[in-house]
Amino acid sequence: MSAREPLWRRLLNGWLLIVARFGEVQTLVILGIFYALLIGPASLGARVGRADMLQKKPLEAGSAWGEADTAGADLERSKLQS
Repeated sequence: MSAREPLWRRLLNGWLLIVARFGEVQTLVILGIFYALLIGPASLGARVGRADMLQKKPLEAGSAWGEADTAGADLERSKLQS
């Protein structure tokens, strides 16, 4: 014979299922409002203002290669590595 849960426990479990669904919906609503009021207008403003947020301007020389400052391999330079 299986032990039956008390009425209050069954009511609590049912309530938790209902509240969990409301929580999921509430999360989506809050994220939607956040996007609509903050992220959307900020991105539209940046787009209209033609702001380059990452400062990625086209290269004039066509390459981003830079020559490294090389030094000879000597004992003092090797000691600095460790």
